[in-house]
Amino acid sequence: MSDKNIDLCVRWLICCIWLPTGVYQIFNFQDAINQITNNGIPLPWLVAVLTIAMKIVGTILVLMNRWVKEVMLVWIAFVLVATPIFHADIILEGKLNTFHFVQTLKNLAIVGGMLAYFQLVRRFEVGETSQY
Repeated sequence: MSDKNIDLCVRWLICCIWLPTGVYQIFNFQDAINQITNNGIPLPWLVAVLTIAMKIVGTILVLMNRWVKEVMLVWIAFVLVATPIFHADIILEGKLNTFHFVQTLKNLAIVGGMLAYFQLVRRFEVGETSQY
């Protein structure tokens, strides 16, 4: 498999989480607002719209191979901020809350994948800066 195909495959795999969750939030907008409100975040309507835009527009940009590093930095920041807010209940009533524990680990793995790709783009000029 060529470097170009691997690069495209990696970008598609990274986008697998962002596009479906963005589309889901569009069609379940009130649920998204309720979840944001229940976690004490101000301006839930605005936060929901910005989150959906970040997911959908970010996915389009990454798949088009445009501003990939910048989008990934925004996604990394989003995950690192959102994870402790939405998955804070790792310990609930003295017991491990498996759901939030797994979601936190999943989010950390996603950040790791994006950081690795970000580093590859910087170091080897794959992605949007490549000449192939």
